[in-house]
Amino acid sequence: MALSTTSNIQMTTFSNTLEDRFKQVQRLANIGVWEYDFQHQHYYITPQFYQILGLQPAASPLKLKELLKLVHPEDRKMFGNSFKQADSIPLEIEFRILRPDGTECYLHSKREAVYDQEGYLHLTGIVQDITSRKQMEQRLKATEQQCKLIAENVKDIICYCTADGICEYISPSVFPLLGYQPEEVIGHNLNDYYHEDDRQKLDEMFQQAFNGKEIDRFVYRVRHKNNTFLWCESSVKLIYNESGIVEKIVGIGRDITERVKVEESLRRSRNNLRNAQQIAHLGHWDWNLITDEIYISDEAYRIWGIEKTRAFTMDSFLFSSIMKEDLPKVMQSITDALRTGCFQIEYQIQRPDGMLRKVKSIGTVEFLEDGRPQRFFGIVQDITEWNETLLRLEESEQRFKSLNDHNPDGVCSFELSGKITGANPAFVEILGFSVEELNQLSLADLLYSMPNSSDSRDAFIQNTLRGGFMKNQEGLFKHKDGRIIAVCYTLVPIYIHEKLTGMFAIVKDITLQKQTEELLGKSEKLSVIGQLAAGLAHEIRNPLTSLKGFIQLLQSTAREEKHQNYYSIMQSELKRIEWICSELLVLAKPQVSDFKRINLPEIIENVIALLEMQAILNNVQMECQVDQGLPLVCCNEHQIKQVLVNIMKNAIDAMPNGGFLKILVKKQEDDQVLIECIDTGKGIPEAILDKIGEPFYTTKEKGTGLGLMVSQKIIENHKGTIQFKSQYCHGTTVRITLPIIDAFSDETKHMA
Repeated sequence: MALSTTSNIQMTTFSNTLEDRFKQVQRLANIGVWEYDFQHQHYYITPQFYQILGLQPAASPLKLKELLKLVHPEDRKMFGNSFKQADSIPLEIEFRILRPDGTECYLHSKREAVYDQEGYLHLTGIVQDITSRKQMEQRLKATEQQCKLIAENVKDIICYCTADGICEYISPSVFPLLGYQPEEVIGHNLNDYYHEDDRQKLDEMFQQAFNGKEIDRFVYRVRHKNNTFLWCESSVKLIYNESGIVEKIVGIGRDITERVKVEESLRRSRNNLRNAQQIAHLGHWDWNLITDEIYISDEAYRIWGIEKTRAFTMDSFLFSSIMKEDLPKVMQSITDALRTGCFQIEYQIQRPDGMLRKVKSIGTVEFLEDGRPQRFFGIVQDITEWNETLLRLEESEQRFKSLNDHNPDGVCSFELSGKITGANPAFVEILGFSVEELNQLSLADLLYSMPNSSDSRDAFIQNTLRGGFMKNQEGLFKHKDGRIIAVCYTLVPIYIHEKLTGMFAIVKDITLQKQTEELLGKSEKLSVIGQLAAGLAHEIRNPLTSLKGFIQLLQSTAREEKHQNYYSIMQSELKRIEWICSELLVLAKPQVSDFKRINLPEIIENVIALLEMQAILNNVQMECQVDQGLPLVCCNEHQIKQVLVNIMKNAIDAMPNGGFLKILVKKQEDDQVLIECIDTGKGIPEAILDKIGEPFYTTKEKGTGLGLMVSQKIIENHKGTIQFKSQYCHGTTVRITLPIIDAFSDETKHMA
């Protein structure tokens, strides 16, 4: 009995031990055990399964519906169907669950159907968290896709071959790099594509690799399809079989032809730099930061003015010579260099002989593997003369800028092509363009050319450039607002390295000066003409009076009819001579004119009636439009009538084949009356439009050239204006303005 009890105790202890070990195995393997009772629809699960589900163990069995809520919505149907397949065939499924904390887990479940002693069906199985495995599979799949994508799209060539060099795969990038399609290379020995001078070296290298030596990157030449050779750099990986024998070789190669060229160029540049440093007397120093030893070149000794008689430390060589005001920034620069690895600074030193020199130092720092600075290498250059030259250059530039900015004359620079490259404020003010706008223009865009000019602006510019220096030339420029500006300019050539690269144009606006000169010229001309006219009129009137008297006497005594006709013609011509004398006297000293307030429309109607017969003979239709309520105008009736006769008669004469003459009279807002005479005649060419009103200038065969000049003089005496606007073959418009109010005094007027 005692033995039996002891045995039972041992069995119980053994059973508990097995159960504990089983639980430990479940925990270590992250495996949960479950059993589903179809009779009661209960789900019995172990604590480890609860942990996998992210739940706390419950006292009562878990319902299937509760478990289904944890299953991922996309996997619930598959999970539910697994319970419907309740047969003796083992079933394995993988599904996802959503834990209460929101994390997603992948589970692998394996179950079998069993029947209890009473014949009821039970499903029992195990479940294991395979989230890590699934994530690794997904990453592996993504990696494989990325590798494939890289292999097919990377510029480098990726290939693998057998141990004896037969290519089994090569990426599509072989075509843009070497000109071969992949299928042209696959199945061939890669040694056939190497440069013959590199094959032995590559064979020896791979043989050493097969014997266990690690292969680093190697450089070789490979043949392009066009029989040229490119430089390539490759790295390889050897793949061994289970017996430790090389089975495959995977390699990645890239075209480094340009890099090889650059490196070769860099080697040449370094040699050139070394020679240049010797020629330029650049000193250098090498400071061991661990031992504080310093190497100083001969040129550096010369710059410092120290004889090479003993060994120096950095403190005794460099720091002791630096001027006190520069020492803090040098120390700070060295401190920064020990952190960043490089420095560049300019400072002043004092030689033992007392001479001050400006020097420039550039250096780099080398570090040990543990990050500690080991070596400080630098160069030093005496820039005293260079610095003085820069200061003089800056002063010169500032003086030039001051002269340019404050020069009252406009200054612009332009290239040989004529493109403007700069302008000072005065030039901007003269032409109205901003500097930015001028930089988009050429000199040809600013020059004004006459419509009938035979020389083009471009030809003028080229002739100017060939002529070199030009002083005090006159020309016409275009303002931004369309005005034409008269300028006096001087061209100065720009020479850089003894080569003509452009020109300076120094421009002065002389528009006002030209206008003043023109007015003075006209005034002097009118004065001379007035004096001449007064003399002629005086000399003509004296005999004219006698002639008129004798003609009247002869006419009164003449008895024959034909003689009467002759006398009448003579009287008419004498009256014409007398009228011309009156016209000439208008140009002489001012005459006393009686200004009265006159109804202007009546004067115009009288002139129209006077010229109506001539208009009918020329088949010209006349029309007059007058604004209602037009005020009286202060003027001399006879003189204004004379002006209107001149203007309207010229308009009729300009339409020998018929036309239309319109006279418009209206009040202006500035207390002026505007008279417009608009004809449809042949017009006035633009080239002679500015000459209208000049003495004795006429386009009519029997004209005197005095009519319009006298008219301008009359309107000027009336404080009015007269303007001519014409387009050739499209008619002419004459605009006359007269003041409404008495513009001369508050009393009755007698004006000169």
